[in-house]
Amino acid sequence: MPGGRPSKYNRKFCKTVIEKMRKGDSVVSCCAEIGITKDTFYRWVKEQPEFSDAYRMGMVYAESWWEAIGKAGALGMEVGKNGRVQPGIYAFFMKNRFGWADRVEQIVPETDEAIAAALSPAERDRRIMELLGSGHK
Repeated sequence: MPGGRPSKYNRKFCKTVIEKMRKGDSVVSCCAEIGITKDTFYRWVKEQPEFSDAYRMGMVYAESWWEAIGKAGALGMEVGKNGRVQPGIYAFFMKNRFGWADRVEQIVPETDEAIAAALSPAERDRRIMELLGSGHK
């Protein structure tokens, strides 16, 4: 590594990442365990294929762990030491941590302008002639 100190990277960190994330832990938690910054973590994700794989699989495990918490909470089951899941906090957490989003469906009625814009020039001319011929004399 030119111009810098040697990397602290070790393949054993892949196991650490998977073990921690399997329990729902975050990247920050993994960094604290390994003793690195998030910048270093994400650099290793780019530079070390096995670390990248461990991170991606770890994220699957972490999201799955948190989904199980939400499922238990939705079924009214007690979760952990503190009891129940707070739905608003849970939703906020999942949106921010795993990119979940509310599904929003918008139905926009078609305007006359949109319908006219979709017609070819020949169709538009024909339609105008039909309209002019039907009562616009």
